[in-house]
Amino acid sequence: MTTIVYKKTEIAVKQLETAIDLFLNHKDYICAITLAGASEEILGKFVEQMGKKSAHKSSAESLKAKFNLTISNKELNSRYLNFARNTLKHANITDGDTVKLDAQTEAISLIIRTIDNLIKLDNSFSFNTPDFFYLLDNNRRDLLFNT
Repeated sequence: MTTIVYKKTEIAVKQLETAIDLFLNHKDYICAITLAGASEEILGKFVEQMGKKSAHKSSAESLKAKFNLTISNKELNSRYLNFARNTLKHANITDGDTVKLDAQTEAISLIIRTIDNLIKLDNSFSFNTPDFFYLLDNNRRDLLFNT
């Protein structure tokens, strides 16, 4: 068996590319959420290591300021920003065996945050990012623009 050394940023880009592919070509929003969520977390840590704000932190700060939210960061994360990602990757017996969410919108949100982190990290984006935004521009303008 051969051991290979991988760069975490390259893994994260591959996860993002696969999340976008699952979203665009397979309509597999659940797997897109988990892959984009993993990628967003990895890239976000490297962005913060550079002294910049990750997309997650920027989102949290913007939402709290714009809407004068008084909830804690932990509650904002668990109830809103990371709810879908965490619900899909953890089993909480008290919540039962079902989850209710808008998987397409949650996938879009996590993919956008991941792309934002990659741009902040090295001013690049995945090869399929333009296709993703083309789809959003033509099908989900409600998420991109105030119209």
